[in-house]
Amino acid sequence: MAATERPYHHGDLRNALLAAAIELAASGGPDAISVRAAARAAGVAPSAVYRHFDDREHLLAAVREHAANRLASAMRQGAGALCATAKAYICFAATEPGLFRTVSPRFAPGHRPFQVVDGVRLGPAAEMAVWSSVHGLAVLVSDGPLRDVPGAVRDEAVERMLAALRHSIRETQWPVSKR
Repeated sequence: MAATERPYHHGDLRNALLAAAIELAASGGPDAISVRAAARAAGVAPSAVYRHFDDREHLLAAVREHAANRLASAMRQGAGALCATAKAYICFAATEPGLFRTVSPRFAPGHRPFQVVDGVRLGPAAEMAVWSSVHGLAVLVSDGPLRDVPGAVRDEAVERMLAALRHSIRETQWPVSKR
């Protein structure tokens, strides 16, 4: 076999294709994922992809699951503490914008990272307010006008947003869940 040829049997092709698709998403977001590009990166023919994934959407779903798991893992380290959880979410958006864009349209079903904040179980209205504030800032940091601001400025914006949220939760006395 010539030095440039690859062996026919790949081994663990499913994981190689998934790793390739994850890299594509990390560098270009969900739109960068294609069957052809993943196959090229894994060194196989595009038809080989269909032995492991029905189509692009199934490949994308596997990448979304991976990205959601990474984001959830980062957030679990600060679970329950508003500041730590929000910072982990925004940091993931800043450091992994491609994966953040890949996972954010369909975050893990049932995953509610801001249901409990600083030891208090929030009611639905407070939870939505916290989630929308944190997610909004994360989007601005990952792909918006805050993408290129220095880290110290971004961190200060996060701190101010969190202070405003904590104040709002205390002052408005949003009902908390009884569970």
